[in-house]
Amino acid sequence: MSNSITIIGRLGQDPTAIGENGCRFSIADDIPTKEGGTNWHNCTLWNRADSFMKWMKKGKPIFVTGRIEYAKKDDRLYTNVIVENWQFVNLGSKQEMSESYLEEKFDLPPLQPPALPEVSLQDDDIPF
Repeated sequence: MSNSITIIGRLGQDPTAIGENGCRFSIADDIPTKEGGTNWHNCTLWNRADSFMKWMKKGKPIFVTGRIEYAKKDDRLYTNVIVENWQFVNLGSKQEMSESYLEEKFDLPPLQPPALPEVSLQDDDIPF
């Protein structure tokens, strides 16, 4: 199993310090939502947070990889990206962020849905 995420977007706010070694921030990506809005990703960084906070400010483009953490509070499910790696991105002025551009720029393989194992369920396996 794998729990990984890659995001390319812009910082939605200046990073906020957490303790001595961490920071929190949000990233907005350019993928439109059903409602026509922007996707926002809440992120936490625990390594190199001091240099991140020094150089990264609201509106700066960024490339992050990490894993998704889930938390339930007040009957709502919240997601948070635990950032494992990050780097500066030079998007230029209104650079077209097409899938082929991203594959070429970051040497990413084409996006493919993961292969899911075949599962057979019996009526006794279903809890309701």
